[in-house]
Amino acid sequence: MVSQRNGLYCECANTTFSNQVNVGSILKVGTSASDTNAKFYSHSKTSYGDSTAGFFMDGSGRVHTVSYT
Repeated sequence: MVSQRNGLYCECANTTFSNQVNVGSILKVGTSASDTNAKFYSHSKTSYGDSTAGFFMDGSGRVHTVSYT
């Protein structure tokens, strides 16, 4: 995906912009056509059944968290 803002172009796929992202209202994941492949997860927990500590959410609405203390 290439986006333009203030005359600057950005190749956005697999790019880290910041160590912190502040979202004022809405964070959208997926596309208008389908949320099937939408995923939002912590660094090491990359799948729903992964037993690694962290969180995982997918487009079907499943949420899985694991915490170690």
